[in-house]
Amino acid sequence: QLRTCCRVLQSCRVSRFQHAATMIQFDEHGFRRRVEEAVVTLQKLLHSTRRPTFAEDVPNHSYQDKYLLAEFLTNCGLAAQCTCLEALGVGTQQLATLVEWSASETVTLRLAGRQRCTFLREEEREVESKAKVVKESTIFGKSEQKVVTRVNEWFWKIDVEWELVAYAGTMGGPRQLRLQGRSGSAQLKTTTSATPEPAGQVEFIPTEVPITWLLQQVKLPGGLVGAAHVLSFKIDRDAEGCRTPRRNPQVEAALHAARELCAWSKRVCQFMNQRIFSKAERCAKVQAHTGRDGFLALIASTHQPSELFVPVLPLFEARPAEEEADAAGGDGDGGDGDGTLVSVTAAAAEAASTPVLRIGDINAMLAEQRRALEAKWATLADACPPADDGSLLSPVELKLSIAVKHLDDCCSQLSQGVDYIEAMLKKQLLDAVGRLVTPADFQRYMDFHGQRLFKPEYAPKPFCFAVRRPDHYPEGTLTIEHLSPDRSRGAIHTSGAIHTICRRVAEPVAPMSFALDAATRVSFTGERFVHAYLAHQFGDPPSPPPSPPPPNWRSPPAPCTSSGASVLMLGARARQFSSFMLLLGRMGPAGTFELKHALILQNKDAVDIPLMLEALPSATEFRDAISSLSPEQQRFAKAYRAMQLEGSVFGILVIQLKPQLEALLKLPHDALTKEIALTQQLLDLFIQYQIPSDLLTYAGPAAASPEEKLEAVRGHVAAIYKMVEAAKEGELHAARQEAMMEQPFHEYAESFGDTSAGFSLFQCGDASAMSASPPDSPPRRNARSIQRTASSASAAPPPRHSAVQMPVAACAAGAAPPGCGPPPPPGASFPAPTAKATPAPIAGPAEAKANDDDFDTADDVASELDYTKIPSTLDAKLLTAEGGAAIRPTTIKVGETWTKRSQKALLGKPKEEALHTEEQQREKQAAFDLLDALSCSGALPIACCSLHVVVAATHAFDQSLLDTVIQQNVNPIEKLERSSLLVATTIHDAPAGRLLRDEVRERVARFAAPELLGGDAAAAGEGAVADLP
Repeated sequence: QLRTCCRVLQSCRVSRFQHAATMIQFDEHGFRRRVEEAVVTLQKLLHSTRRPTFAEDVPNHSYQDKYLLAEFLTNCGLAAQCTCLEALGVGTQQLATLVEWSASETVTLRLAGRQRCTFLREEEREVESKAKVVKESTIFGKSEQKVVTRVNEWFWKIDVEWELVAYAGTMGGPRQLRLQGRSGSAQLKTTTSATPEPAGQVEFIPTEVPITWLLQQVKLPGGLVGAAHVLSFKIDRDAEGCRTPRRNPQVEAALHAARELCAWSKRVCQFMNQRIFSKAERCAKVQAHTGRDGFLALIASTHQPSELFVPVLPLFEARPAEEEADAAGGDGDGGDGDGTLVSVTAAAAEAASTPVLRIGDINAMLAEQRRALEAKWATLADACPPADDGSLLSPVELKLSIAVKHLDDCCSQLSQGVDYIEAMLKKQLLDAVGRLVTPADFQRYMDFHGQRLFKPEYAPKPFCFAVRRPDHYPEGTLTIEHLSPDRSRGAIHTSGAIHTICRRVAEPVAPMSFALDAATRVSFTGERFVHAYLAHQFGDPPSPPPSPPPPNWRSPPAPCTSSGASVLMLGARARQFSSFMLLLGRMGPAGTFELKHALILQNKDAVDIPLMLEALPSATEFRDAISSLSPEQQRFAKAYRAMQLEGSVFGILVIQLKPQLEALLKLPHDALTKEIALTQQLLDLFIQYQIPSDLLTYAGPAAASPEEKLEAVRGHVAAIYKMVEAAKEGELHAARQEAMMEQPFHEYAESFGDTSAGFSLFQCGDASAMSASPPDSPPRRNARSIQRTASSASAAPPPRHSAVQMPVAACAAGAAPPGCGPPPPPGASFPAPTAKATPAPIAGPAEAKANDDDFDTADDVASELDYTKIPSTLDAKLLTAEGGAAIRPTTIKVGETWTKRSQKALLGKPKEEALHTEEQQREKQAAFDLLDALSCSGALPIACCSLHVVVAATHAFDQSLLDTVIQQNVNPIEKLERSSLLVATTIHDAPAGRLLRDEVRERVARFAAPELLGGDAAAAGEGAVADLP
């Protein structure tokens, strides 16, 4: 039973060791409970009128008082650690020696030991059984017998020796001081001949801890021999790394030393438990002195939570004004600390008006700690065998175990105390704001703040644009929105359009081009915008495992996983009876657009495309990473980074279809604005049937009226539809003939009866022909005659193919051309456009090509800006700017799964579908077919379009939003103000002072970006910045 109890205590000790390894984690509930218990003891030491309380409960204290509180806690913690060292054998003389050594060398505490197992003897004894065997005899009467068992026992002697030393430099050198040590033995008995411990002498693995930093804080005032050592820990508020009372080099060094002492004390307790306590349970001398219950109580006293007083308390005391003059004193002794090894001097509290406890109170608490330890030692001396009787367990071992456990408590209390100051700051900030500010809240604030930081013409604007021509109703909208995935609920939310630093490129612009295939390039002009999106990323702590995401959700790339800035959503929506084309890609060199995706949107179509943000290393990180590489390796890294930067420029091209159709068909301006059915039929012929545009283009006199031109095009469309239907009917007739030849006549008649499937096919062909043919159309003729009619009516060169082919299966299923109704009859009336002045004739393909050549040689056309150089220009600026190391170039990648919503008919139900790679490729091919027709295979440039060039960057914070403000003492608003100015000056090519509002320029120059606004005061009144070329 005793062995079982010891094993339970040992497991508890190990679990406490594992739990204490996370002492950095602030346990507010446990910390408050320990402080409240200690305050009860403290009240007995102070005057009855004094009421110290938690620091947060004292109102109207200043931020500097928190620095004083951190110094107060650290001084108390260091003094308490020195008291524990005194219990380990460091007296006044030894402390003076160790302090002298620490001035030039590293001082280390080392616990080492050894063990020897020796065989003593083997004994044999008889053990009688408790059972008796009774035999009865008529001659001899009753007789009793007992079973006797012979038992062999082996006796072993376990000698354990340990010592605690302090040495300077390396072990074995001349500077070595033995603090304490002891040797003892125990006799063990086994029932087998196997040794209970390894035979011979075994050296235990020593456990060490450096105490140099702690000793360097101890000083001897005036160099007087015999005077008490003092502590005067101070925080250098002007040091470069000093951010908060908790985050500064001095406190960090104190906590690092405390963590090392904590880990060492746990190893010492584990050593004593495994090497001594577990063997002493069978020691006859101990059990004879204390009994089993007493032994169990002694061992448990080294494992249970300590009841010793820990003088590390984060307390404030509200003092009346008349008591401030006496603040340097206290109820305790302000001198040598009442016999303690060290004391705290008045230099630890400079201002007498602070609410921090007085110096005399600190020394009084240290005296109480020393008194409680001495009382504990006296209790152990009465409960254990004397130390000189040679037993394995004595008061020395118990004192060592309890002293290092108390050292662990003091170090942990110091860490918890300074963490309490930080928790108090967080609570005060949340009370001031009224809620926990999330990255999404901060994003909304920065969108709001940008409008009040920059002048209206330079302020970031929402990325939301209407697809429209001047003086026309919008064809649709284009937006990029923040995407906030709620993994816990399996939902995705958009939180409004992103705000970008936007600049419109001055017109006229040089033509750019993109490739449809290896032989076809399409040039375009139109309006152009340059956008700079500055995202922010906070290092949020890990969240609990989320629930399964939605089926169409794709997780963002690993480099950006927080703050709501890692995923954006590109949304494009077309209005009813409207259409446009959306092209996505990257900007290439020499005025090229590298097209990757294309999509046609019409008649209330809407598409949502996720955009993934992948941050690259910042310019400073890249420079530091390649600094030690060879010249060849550096050139390779620089070339690859240049490729990454050039490839990070994202492009969005929106092409309006109606103006391009008018230019292609040589129709007047706005001729197709009200021709909804005709526009739909033209798109259908180009997309589904790939009809050459020459068959539909107006080829009559240029002086004809707009109505005549439109009527001619309408006639061409009707003729083409007749040709298409004739081709369909010919294919169906051939299919029926083939079916009749493969089957007997009677089976064919039965299969094509009124109720047969074959007759349905026949009817389907007629029905589709009737539905697609205009009413009052002439009787159908063969395909050749229809082709001749269409050719003569269009007065254009004949097409390359004699007939338009359509799959028979589509006709058999009764499929009509998608989104296209029957063409109107040639003589039907159409609403004519309103009377207006006839616009200038639009250049045909040949003339457009000539004009295209003029663009390359004209002197009055501005050269096009190389958009691929914007990231490298910004990268070079960030490399030299203060705070630029936190800004990372960001690549925008199109997500793999899109979501498209469409409505096939006016009264139809909306349909939502996911577009994967195969569907996206199909949409891209349809768009390319239309582009090939609209541009005459690259001969006709596209003028009515809009190009949006997007350059992204990410300001990365190392910690979460709250920790950035509290722990780093950094205002993220000011950091993002500087980053925004760096990006805006690059995009607008203007000094920072010219971009800011007058009322905020002084504040930004003082706090956010003094290096950017040093010489901008005069520049603020200069003329407007010239547009980009």
